[in-house]
Amino acid sequence: GVRHYWLVDPQQRTVEMLELGPDGRYVRALAGAEGRLDVIPGCEGLVLDPAALWAEIERLGPPSPSDD
Repeated sequence: GVRHYWLVDPQQRTVEMLELGPDGRYVRALAGAEGRLDVIPGCEGLVLDPAALWAEIERLGPPSPSDD
């Protein structure tokens, strides 16, 4: 099993991290839409700033048809 996985939704502007629990089910380990995320389970030293992420996505614009 995959220990952690991320759900990043640019339309809802949310970030969610799920972690595999001892019972084999995934539970939410982290969720955020605003503010800086300084403590990320299993990713020591990683800092995530959702507002900066959304700003970068807006700066890049929509994907071109060749990106599919």
